[in-house]
Formats: sequence, structure tokens, C-alpha cells
Amino acid sequence: TAETLVEREPRVVLKEGGLSEVARELLFEHGIPVAPADEVTIEEIDDLAVARERAVETAIEGWEERAEAWRLDRNESMVDQVISEHRAGEGESD
Repeated sequence: TAETLVEREPRVVLKEGGLSEVARELLFEHGIPVAPADEVTIEEIDDLAVARERAVETAIEGWEERAEAWRLDRNESMVDQVISEHRAGEGESD
């Protein structure tokens, strides 16, 4: 689960498929990068999963760009919500 990942503090989470909104939010709030698994080639060596450092760094950089865009979008949505609530409150006082 996302809580278990947060406790382990991974450098990056590589995923196949989607994440629930709750898991995505939790990992985002803890600054844990999430990237598609196909962005990093994983090799098996002596029963260990190994990835090249540069591929991991590139996946993290991609997440940082997506995270910044998501953060800005989220802030914009919160501002829109506050404005809407304020306008709704003004209409009630008439």
C-alpha cells in the first residue's frame, strides 16, 4: 500500500497501470516520485532487481516536472473553489 511505501522512503516508485487518487496524493505529499515502469529498464542480477542510475534520475526528473504542473493545477483549483464559495456567500446575504 502507499502507506507502506511512505514508511520505506523509496527513491522512486515505478508502477504499471494507474494509482488510486488517495495513493497518488499520499506519495506526492511525502515527495516520493512515481513514474511509469516502462521509463526504467530493470535487469535481474542474482535475484535482485537492478536499474541504471541515469534511468532512475531521468524518471525522477520527469516526475518533478509532472509534480510541479500538478501542484500548480491543484493550487489553481483551490483558488477557483475559494472564489466560488465567496461568490456563493455573497449571494446568500442579499
